[in-house]
Amino acid sequence: MTRLGCILLIAFMFSCDTERNVPVLDDNTFVKFYGNDGEQTGVDFVLTADGSIVMVGNSALPGRTSMIYVVKVDLKGNVIWENFIGLSDKPNYVKDIELHPDGRLIIAGETEITPGNRDIFLKIMSGSGAELDSTRYSLTATSDEEVNSVTIIGGGVTTTQSGFIVSGATTAVDDVKGPRDIRDGMHVRFIDEPTLPIAPSAWLKTTGKDNSEDVIVKAIQIDANRIHFFGYTNVEWGGSGDFKYWVFSLNDAGVELYEGEALFDILGQANEDEILKAVIDIDIPDLFDRGFLLTGVARNNAGVCRSYVVRLDRSLQFNNENQFYPSSLGSYPDAELRMNGFYNSISNDFLILGTQNINSNLFEDFSLFKLDRQGSPVWGPYAFGGESFDEAGAVLQLADGKIMVMGTMTVGGLNGQKKMALLKLNSEGKLLR
Repeated sequence: MTRLGCILLIAFMFSCDTERNVPVLDDNTFVKFYGNDGEQTGVDFVLTADGSIVMVGNSALPGRTSMIYVVKVDLKGNVIWENFIGLSDKPNYVKDIELHPDGRLIIAGETEITPGNRDIFLKIMSGSGAELDSTRYSLTATSDEEVNSVTIIGGGVTTTQSGFIVSGATTAVDDVKGPRDIRDGMHVRFIDEPTLPIAPSAWLKTTGKDNSEDVIVKAIQIDANRIHFFGYTNVEWGGSGDFKYWVFSLNDAGVELYEGEALFDILGQANEDEILKAVIDIDIPDLFDRGFLLTGVARNNAGVCRSYVVRLDRSLQFNNENQFYPSSLGSYPDAELRMNGFYNSISNDFLILGTQNINSNLFEDFSLFKLDRQGSPVWGPYAFGGESFDEAGAVLQLADGKIMVMGTMTVGGLNGQKKMALLKLNSEGKLLR
């Protein structure tokens, strides 16, 4: 394990500086921090058509409730604009940002109405930072909706309007079948109109297994009448009852087309929970490589975690040679650590970013590694961090090969403040030219 970058970052972390006064290495590689007073975390980002990056995270200002922090920067890390969104009297948390083909920013998260009662929060912004539209939605008045992602979809056969699917989990379980039946997978569909209405009632909002906790991580539209869903469930299958990756498909009317129960027998290990974190859509003409990369965490009963990667083809078929455990992530009491990934269609390989905890002090760092087209390790994992707790956000690769990484770093030592961090690395994942 190479802990690249840690010494360099520690030199930057003696004060709670933000992007405006933290030194950089040069325009080719740098580390910068963003936010104002209080704490700002980094969750996700997108690369826009004008060659800029829009990042989203959460901001806890002194004496105020949590707001969603949105900031646009150029590729040198300079701020172009920033905004804080969400209800000012309720905690707000962001989970995902997607770039619409027309340049709009689609942001999904949650608003905590009361403890244990979160609503879906969906916001649309322009590329210049203007707030265009938003909505909040809950399946019932008291249910808790946890958001994982938002997917931009085109019009279908039954629902002809384009729009968005917000995926996650909800406590609004229709038919409780046992003590583990505490959450169903959630896939709420919104129509892209000025008021962001909910799709017609024919579109079901939840899918779940019997006596299980079910979570949807991502929806991907395949064509006008087929949408794949990827998540995880602890449905009793083969006697284990641990969490497994879960895939299924619905048609445009919300009717099930495919249920991947056969995968439960062959994916993962019986003594581990496999918690899906991110899905990479490999939508290219080459039929051999076209498909999906599922990346997440395999955690045993002692809390020891390792990264877990599975390759599926476009029809969601799998063979046993297409699952890998690329790196150790350390020991965690749960599997709430974040992971994300990026597919580079030019080099036909993958970047995976996770949070690792491998030292005796239980400090956390970013863990970045590269996989080849089949999912086998190429380099890494490389660790980046400071003297305290750092959490992975997202990763992407630019056309010139430079790698952009964002997330959260604690600035100022163990008791310092959390700040949104942006790292620009070379093509080998290093803080060098």
